[in-house]
Amino acid sequence: LGKQLQITATTSTFHSLAKTISENQLLATVPALTALDMARHYPLNVYHHPLTGIKSTLMMAWHYRNDKKPEHEWFRTMVIDELATVQAHIKKLSDASN
Repeated sequence: LGKQLQITATTSTFHSLAKTISENQLLATVPALTALDMARHYPLNVYHHPLTGIKSTLMMAWHYRNDKKPEHEWFRTMVIDELATVQAHIKKLSDASN
């Protein structure tokens, strides 16, 4: 995009990040749900990242001997279902902010 990045500060938590950028003229790149939550608690504006098509992949791994255990299958299903719910919530919030 012809822009140059200048890192001004780093923080170890999202809370300290929100506080830092709300008190200064700084920009941060964070997950969408995190940004929307931060904006509920601090005077911040949320913008879509200008780079499109960036994908991240979440993976689960487990020992093969646990592959067919009902409790492991149940837990993995719960994680997948919850992540789908979170993704739908993020999309809804993102669509509402446009």
